[in-house]
Amino acid sequence: MAYIKLDSSKLSKFVHENELAEMQAMVNAADDQLRNGNGAGSEYRDWLELPTKYDQDEFARIQKAADKIRSDSKYLITIGIGGSYLGAQMAIDVLHNNFYTRNSDETQVIFAGNSLSSSYLSELLDLVGDDDFSINVISKSGTTTEPAIAFRVFKEKLMQKVW
Repeated sequence: MAYIKLDSSKLSKFVHENELAEMQAMVNAADDQLRNGNGAGSEYRDWLELPTKYDQDEFARIQKAADKIRSDSKYLITIGIGGSYLGAQMAIDVLHNNFYTRNSDETQVIFAGNSLSSSYLSELLDLVGDDDFSINVISKSGTTTEPAIAFRVFKEKLMQKVW
């Protein structure tokens, strides 16, 4: 397994060299506990194996759904609040630089359901207009007010479009 290496050459303005040396023992102990599963929370280490061990059938289903959304939709309305949607937002942010401008033929991911702003939903409905869109609801309970309202609004719009 490859290890992460720290290039400390740029830290000298912020951290004294002796401080790094003093922290090394704690870093080694934390690394040992994480890798060997002998520390607090060791039952939650499954993420360490994600790059190599994952449900490949589920991943194939996700890829197929993503391909369909990209081919069928101008917009992907991702509905959620707090931690439910922040993973999706983070993934988009990490994959693009701060000044990314999407190509006009790419599906645009837009977030909704993270506030009770009626003007935001109204403006989003205007933006989507008659274009094709998909909905992705990310919710642990399905009962949080803000996502529930946004889902009902876009479900209704989708039903009007289809029927």
